[in-house]
Amino acid sequence: MIHRFPKYYKDFVCTADKCRDNCCRGKWDIEIDEDTLARFEAAPEEKKERLLERVLIKDEIPVFKVRRGGCEWLDENGLCSLYKEFGEEYQANVCRKFPRFSEYFGNLKESGLGLSCEEAVRLIFTCEDDSVTIEESTDETEFQGSEFDQDVADVIFRMREILVNITLIPDTNNDSLVKTLSEVCERFQDILDDLSEDGEKEKALASLDGFEKDHSWESINRLSVTPEEALERADAVFTAFSELPDIRKSFEEVLESIGKRLQDEGLRSRAGEFLKEFDLYMYDNGRYDDYKRFMRYIIFRYFAKAVYDRDVLLKGKMIVSFYAFLKLYDITRWLKNNKSFKLKDRISTAKVFSGEVEYSEDNMQQLFEDLLFDEECF
Repeated sequence: MIHRFPKYYKDFVCTADKCRDNCCRGKWDIEIDEDTLARFEAAPEEKKERLLERVLIKDEIPVFKVRRGGCEWLDENGLCSLYKEFGEEYQANVCRKFPRFSEYFGNLKESGLGLSCEEAVRLIFTCEDDSVTIEESTDETEFQGSEFDQDVADVIFRMREILVNITLIPDTNNDSLVKTLSEVCERFQDILDDLSEDGEKEKALASLDGFEKDHSWESINRLSVTPEEALERADAVFTAFSELPDIRKSFEEVLESIGKRLQDEGLRSRAGEFLKEFDLYMYDNGRYDDYKRFMRYIIFRYFAKAVYDRDVLLKGKMIVSFYAFLKLYDITRWLKNNKSFKLKDRISTAKVFSGEVEYSEDNMQQLFEDLLFDEECF
């Protein structure tokens, strides 16, 4: 099997007690996989008792018990006492892998880093070649799922390559770029639908040959986004995110702050001037291309899932909505900081966004449903 991952993937090292947050704290349950639980139960009696006393069965799934908002194994320094006491062998699979994620496509395994970890965010947003991927051979067995189709996968991965290359065109306007990606995904959907009907992979690949040549700095920046369109989209994503079913109190406070800015008639009346000021600040301070990195992260992590659901249009809407919300969140943070936005702010907003959205199945499902049926804004 081939293992593909971004250039920065193997640079990740947990910062442990130096982390300002902790992945073992939060609203999520830390699940214990079957193999790890079996090791607990097969351990010598004294060790077994110690391990199992902190296991809770929740909705028929074994998880670690929680104390003071975090895993019971967290010590006073925010470190894993299970690891210190018993070693990595007894850590749950998710504990060893987080924030890494993997997807399987036939003879290909793709891995990346999720944005809910501050060190992962730092790597993703500071890596000079974040779009570069590396491939290595592994001993893992090829994935043989009945829904997998290699021809569809070949076409989907070519589509993804085109989207990434479009984001790499220098000095494009971010709002225009995300609008371009959305329109490209609409055209991709037609090609994918034809492939599903006629099964002609070469025809589909041939249809994609001219896409990159069709897109340039001029063609992208020609797709202007009016202040009215930007406000309409901001209102739409704010409504969608405010109605998510699984929201922590801290994120409710974030949404409340964003809502107050959106209701500020003074800001709305001069939205065009205000958005230009924000974009210029981000450009002058080296943060403007953060959004292109974010688009590439979303494209890498989610676009290939269309191999299974055959819905690239939904992936395009996801790029638009996630970008629009992160920018809205960033603007709110920028205003709160007296029009300042540093790397620490980038790490904070991206991490909070990811933890609240990407790492909640309920929230992701709700957003997918919103995107499926909202044709106007997404």
